[in-house]
Amino acid sequence: MKILTDEKLFELLDADFAWRRKELSFIVSSLYLAPPKNIDTYLRVGVTMLYAHWQGYISNSGNWYINYLKQKKLNYEDMTDNFITLALKQRLKSCGNTSKTIIHYEVVNILRNESLNAVDLPHKNGIETTSNLNYDILEDVLFTLGLNNSRYELKKHMINFTLLESRNKIVHGERYCIGKEEFFILHQDVLEMLEYFRDQIIDAVRNKSYLRNNRH
Repeated sequence: MKILTDEKLFELLDADFAWRRKELSFIVSSLYLAPPKNIDTYLRVGVTMLYAHWQGYISNSGNWYINYLKQKKLNYEDMTDNFITLALKQRLKSCGNTSKTIIHYEVVNILRNESLNAVDLPHKNGIETTSNLNYDILEDVLFTLGLNNSRYELKKHMINFTLLESRNKIVHGERYCIGKEEFFILHQDVLEMLEYFRDQIIDAVRNKSYLRNNRH
């Protein structure tokens, strides 16, 4: 799939967020109606689903944004340094694994002689959230996309412990459960962060903040 227009990207971002919000809202509604003896089960399922949507949306949205930028065929000279770094990431990894000058030369050649060529962005797996999207990994994702991390930083403990650590305990077979009210707060926080992430990408597209001479 090639994302060629702003409208297509925004449509994908909105649709993916909408179905996730709907599914999570169903889980919250079910919790209100669940008999007391089943509350812990619903909470364990709820935490697992919250994490799944957290990781899924960040990964999908980030890679769609990179896909959109790739189709614009912008050159190295025009794009911000974070996207140039992303484009050269695999080559830079190769440089670290070899002492061969010719491999190092490839990177220098791109920067010196191919600055007017289109940036080859890895849109299929440019964003790698791994199986544990903690705050440090999220911070790197945000840097890669040129997005501000300050709002997420305030939720660092929630991301690393209330969400991720709880989810890991559950999926690794522990009989673990957070409280009902804590889950409701977690649910609201995750949805707000995902919505904010979507809005950041939309704003970046509208403001063309991926262009080196257009950063605010």
